[in-house]
Amino acid sequence: MDSYEEWLIKQNLSDSSKGNYIRAINFLKAELNNAYTKELFESDDLSAIDKLLKEKAFIEINNRHHHVYSAALRHYRKYIEETAKSDKDMDGNSQSIKDEIIEALKELGGSGSLEEIYNSVKNRNILDLNKYKDWRAQIRKVIYLYSSDADKVFKGQPRDYNDIFYAIQGKGNGIWGLRNFGQDPRNGNSEDKEVKLMELNNVELIEHIYSYISSIGFSYSYSNIKNLFLSIRSKPFVIISGISGTGKTKIVQLFAEAIGATEKNGQFKLIPVRPDWSDSSDLLGYRDIKGEFVKGPLTEIVEHALDNPDLPHFVLLDEMNLARVEYYFSDVLSVMESRKKDGKGRFSSSPLLPSYDESLTLPGNLYVIGTVNMDETTYSFSKKVLDRANTIEFNEIDLLNFDSMMDNEPIEPIRVSNDVLESTYIHLKDAFQTHEALIRKVSEKINTINDYLVPIHAQVGYRVRDEISFYMAHNTEGGMLLTENEAMDFCMMQKILPRISGTESVVRPVLKNLEEELKQYPKCTAKITEMIARLDDHGFVSFWTA
Repeated sequence: MDSYEEWLIKQNLSDSSKGNYIRAINFLKAELNNAYTKELFESDDLSAIDKLLKEKAFIEINNRHHHVYSAALRHYRKYIEETAKSDKDMDGNSQSIKDEIIEALKELGGSGSLEEIYNSVKNRNILDLNKYKDWRAQIRKVIYLYSSDADKVFKGQPRDYNDIFYAIQGKGNGIWGLRNFGQDPRNGNSEDKEVKLMELNNVELIEHIYSYISSIGFSYSYSNIKNLFLSIRSKPFVIISGISGTGKTKIVQLFAEAIGATEKNGQFKLIPVRPDWSDSSDLLGYRDIKGEFVKGPLTEIVEHALDNPDLPHFVLLDEMNLARVEYYFSDVLSVMESRKKDGKGRFSSSPLLPSYDESLTLPGNLYVIGTVNMDETTYSFSKKVLDRANTIEFNEIDLLNFDSMMDNEPIEPIRVSNDVLESTYIHLKDAFQTHEALIRKVSEKINTINDYLVPIHAQVGYRVRDEISFYMAHNTEGGMLLTENEAMDFCMMQKILPRISGTESVVRPVLKNLEEELKQYPKCTAKITEMIARLDDHGFVSFWTA
């Protein structure tokens, strides 16, 4: 078996990181010569790492050196884990120990602390525990080997969803559960069987969502439901703007609820944004004065989504522009742009919190939707944010529409697979072969519009071109949802017009040119007309209506 240094050299890390981690481990061996480090470096008991991470001396050193020591320990833990998995002496016994742990957890009702598992295994008296130097360590080792949490912590990659155990509370000496047994404490699913997920095409799915929302007394246009679906599918980040009281928050909640995503089952999370948020720690988490990591609200649902990759999860950032989005959300936006597909066709990304957990990535089954109001208490968006989102405007109000007040036959929500929402494409090349003519047509249109946007420096780049192409391509798949003109109208409205702002002298010619270029699109035409009217009144205009 390779030494730690030999193993580390083979990992996909920069040379500087490898050197830092080797020096960090050597420093810990030499300087922190206490019981925990001795246990850590002279055995393969992984719980020793958890003990060391809580040591006051370690926390002080780690904080002074920008957490390089905790990062080094995670890699050392990964090395120990892989060493243990290849240990032939372990192979002959792990199956019987694993079986006993399973039976112990069943007796405990599906979950229990390590101490409860030890006692249950011992009381069953099936294994010859005397043959092990430390039978408790052997039990811990097997739990780590066959647990999702172990894969997450030690392997630095998405978890193995076929594993048997998972960490419910904490790690090491925390509480462990038996996957697929009875009630899963993390998601509230009390059925001792897999939930049957509905497989619907686009048209069937939209019909269900629209019918469900209407049946419980809310009224949204069919086209708005279609557009929200296509926007989410083309990019998992959507902004919904509009005047207060138009149902921006409610449509997101009901859309998610219609397909089985609720706060109760852990697939939906509403996060109210606070005006004092100034960095990502408010959303993702932070280390307290003891050096322990306190999870943020987004981190919690990310972990749930990673544990349940077949189910869609929704985050609703309510009034997301009460604070500057670029300050608290920039890390998430950057990670979102790093998405790629792994060998199994699942999305993966760079780590969200590399200093805490390198395997905590942004999963492909998580969709972030923000609601915004534009007034004197809120902040506008930079082009960096607008580039990365579909911006949907909800300003249509019909106070005389009482159709939703009628007694409608109740429609039950359904559970759907994430496949119905997850984007088929991540690079334009993925869509080009099957949609070449459509993509060329879209690109020509955007190229023409870019010429008009040059005077106000609002041209769009490849990212916007690609995401409009994905929207248009998804619109044609699984049944045509919108006509090509309707779809392009939404795309221009959501990806082009929000970029426009400025004074009379520079903006009026741009709006006039776009008014002519986009005259076949009624939503864009109405919006441009409104913007010109506001420009006449105030001498300055932006997309946003206060």
